[in-house]
Amino acid sequence: PLPSPAPPTPSNPNCPQQYQNFFKLMLPIANSLATTWNTNANFILALSAYESGWDPVYSGPSHTTPINNPFGLTSGGGPDLTFPSLQAAANYWSGNDGRYIQGTQTIGAFANAIQPHYNSKNPAWKATLLKVYNSVLGRRKQCGD
Repeated sequence: PLPSPAPPTPSNPNCPQQYQNFFKLMLPIANSLATTWNTNANFILALSAYESGWDPVYSGPSHTTPINNPFGLTSGGGPDLTFPSLQAAANYWSGNDGRYIQGTQTIGAFANAIQPHYNSKNPAWKATLLKVYNSVLGRRKQCGD
């Protein structure tokens, strides 16, 4: 007889599903980018959580079509870019914006380094990123990630 399929991994009852999904999808990508750019994965998670609304697959204006855009990337500030995968988006982001965050060791340094090249139109962007960073730290603790 064939072996029984493994039971589904139980959800963490203390962690809402959207955050479980976010960490499952984005933590490996953030860890890889952090290693590449000698920075902290939580900074990258905060950027993604902020720019994608904690939804890296269905981010975008309609929230109905998967655009695989975990960093809120646009075409010159216009329409959101669409990628074939989250990894493709991460590769694009890394090639275009990664160098700005090289070696940053605090969320403040990370935000200061990337904002002029990444989001210069929203004066509250940095302050909001710092709040989202604190949210990411809290959710990671809550979710056990």
